[in-house]
Amino acid sequence: MSMQQAWDFELSSALAAHRPTLGWLPDHLVQLVPEEPVAAHLLSMASDLCDAGHVHLDIILWLLTDVELHSVIVSEEHYDRGPEDVETTFEATVSSHPLDTVVGTQISTASHPDGLQLDVSLAVMLDTPGHTGHADAVGVDEEDVFSYALALQPASLNFTVGPEKTDELVMFGRDLLDARNALLRRR
Repeated sequence: MSMQQAWDFELSSALAAHRPTLGWLPDHLVQLVPEEPVAAHLLSMASDLCDAGHVHLDIILWLLTDVELHSVIVSEEHYDRGPEDVETTFEATVSSHPLDTVVGTQISTASHPDGLQLDVSLAVMLDTPGHTGHADAVGVDEEDVFSYALALQPASLNFTVGPEKTDELVMFGRDLLDARNALLRRR
């Protein structure tokens, strides 16, 4: 079984168990992601009910190839007003990050003071800078009305899951850095 089939199979199985109406999603994502062999993947699916009565489904999928890290974010929200009145919004976003832009990775955990681990996160730092800005309060009498501070900061990707996937995140982080190093050696 190829790795692409592995992520496709894992997503299909999870949807069949928890959201069978989205059985079409894996085929849709296969059309969105580049056709490259996938060396490793991470998958997270979370569903909740917000205070407004909307059911939210969030899927995060990372696909590691020999040259890029692809991040797929899928969000679905629907509100049931009755058996025949359901409002649904659906969005899928794919972003690709060349491996030579990966600066490093970081594993973080959150836990209770009693030692019970709540979650684990893998952060991937990229050397493609992002822009952040902060607008200072300016009085009406000031001449320089457009005064603000702008700072560059490195962009990063984050993947957060439950503690049962700690080993999977650690291995993916190692695979990512190994793939980046192999790419840099080939150049």
